[in-house]
Amino acid sequence: MVHAYESAGQRWTRYALWIYVTLVLVFLMAPLLVIVPLSFSAGSFLYFPLPGLSLRWYADFFTSDLWLRSLRNSLMVIQFVLSGLLIICTTIVWQQLNYMRTAPLGYNKQQVLSIPIGAHIDGQRALDLIGAVRTLADTNPEVELATSAADVPVRFTTVGTYNYHCTLHPNETGSIVVTQ
Repeated sequence: MVHAYESAGQRWTRYALWIYVTLVLVFLMAPLLVIVPLSFSAGSFLYFPLPGLSLRWYADFFTSDLWLRSLRNSLMVIQFVLSGLLIICTTIVWQQLNYMRTAPLGYNKQQVLSIPIGAHIDGQRALDLIGAVRTLADTNPEVELATSAADVPVRFTTVGTYNYHCTLHPNETGSIVVTQ
């Protein structure tokens, strides 16, 4: 995928990263391409070419008390490591959520005025109400910034064209055309 905003250097960096990641994955997976076929060898030693195919090594593994004890010990260690990891990750996520809940938002919450206008209001009426409140706020010298947002999408129930403008960028205007 080519991104229009990327420079040639950024594109080459992205390609180099993909090549690097691919080579690392091949390096990590290559031993499996050797070990898995060797595990089906019928010989007493593991070597290529295979003298024949057999499940001998799997039978030895699952009938040996030494290997089954080692497997059980490994699974117990994995169980405790995963339990510890789950506790640590839960603590980290809780701390991150707590930070997001208490982090400063860049404005004083006590100075925010919220006027719910309802979810079942006509689209043009909602725009008119928002404009009226904004006009009142703009005429008050104590108001630093007046903007509007909706908690729920405005549902336009009447066919027509509705004009709007950006409250932060007054030159950005447009219209919404509602058809049936």
